[in-house]
Amino acid sequence: MRVSAKEIGVRLLLVVASLLVGLLALELLARLVLPPQQTVQLAERPVANRNMPEIRIEQNRAHELTVLYGGPRGARLRPNTHALIRNHQLSGRDIVIEVNALGLRYEPIGRKEPGELRVLVLGDSIVFGDFVQADETLPGRLEALTNPPGATKRIRFLNAGVAGLSTIEELYYYQEIGPLVEADVVLLAMYLNDAQQAGAYTARSMPKLLAKSRFLSWGANRLEVVRKGIFRDEFGKHERSWRETFRADRDFARARTPKDKFDREIYNADLDFGLAWAPGTWDVLGSLLVTFDSAVKANGARLAVTLLPLSMQIVNNDDYEDRLPQTRCRAICEGLRIPFYDPIDDLRADYRQNEKRQLYDHCHYRPYGYEILASGTLGWLRREGLVPR
Repeated sequence: MRVSAKEIGVRLLLVVASLLVGLLALELLARLVLPPQQTVQLAERPVANRNMPEIRIEQNRAHELTVLYGGPRGARLRPNTHALIRNHQLSGRDIVIEVNALGLRYEPIGRKEPGELRVLVLGDSIVFGDFVQADETLPGRLEALTNPPGATKRIRFLNAGVAGLSTIEELYYYQEIGPLVEADVVLLAMYLNDAQQAGAYTARSMPKLLAKSRFLSWGANRLEVVRKGIFRDEFGKHERSWRETFRADRDFARARTPKDKFDREIYNADLDFGLAWAPGTWDVLGSLLVTFDSAVKANGARLAVTLLPLSMQIVNNDDYEDRLPQTRCRAICEGLRIPFYDPIDDLRADYRQNEKRQLYDHCHYRPYGYEILASGTLGWLRREGLVPR
């Protein structure tokens, strides 16, 4: 039986109407059960100072939609970019990301002025701090502590953090920007998973229609998690057999003692922060620190290292302590005569006195946590003579 064009049109109209009603129902349900979703708005940032150094990248359409681009040498922030992250998935806040011509989360800079001291702070998402405002990050807090309000900046703490970078990628990054930033001190803020890269930070921009819909933005964010690339190289590949050796003679199913509870978390995070307890990890990282120190000295600067702790190493009501990564890192740095700072004592002391939450999760700091971390870090930098009192 032939169907008339009118009937076909009516059926198509009914299908479209059904789809629209279904989407509307999903949107209403999403607004009832889902929290506001993270969305990103991007814009080019005009170069304020044409005399400032800059890096150039080869972009494709994918890069134009993100705050980050990446490759075998690791992820980088897209230079001259302004981003507004709404409802950040970690802090729940609206966050502004300004990236200068060097790919740093920092204001535009030119050549160094007479009497100016520059500290380049390298690290991963903990330094980058895309979940807080720029002045609330570790470099932002350090700069505020060393430059009184309204005064001309004499000490700059340049935020060179990029989420997902490992130590070897931070070395690659420093080799690219080191001669341009003219840093006097390079502060390498390591974390316990620095032997292997985490997921790449992308902050992908969404069309306005998706951004306004809670259901569609939720779907787009889930898709983004799947699409995220993980950059790996030989320094990031680890045999997982160490897990079972580590587990030997431990009953993680019942895990009654503070030590067993702590070790169970290390075992379960064997490809993240647990790597810092894996045999061989610090042999790899130690060799990288040798190369890092040589690269920094070649630019006439001094290297300093801090190893940022796991939340369990700070908030531990059982008084159990495991500082194996910090002990190994300190020994390497002392052998190379690189100043080393372990912030655990300062962070622990504040937590025990004030019982205020310092972190959002196992490693990313709240603004208050960055205040405590920056205060302790600055005291150490001053004691080492790396920045003036």
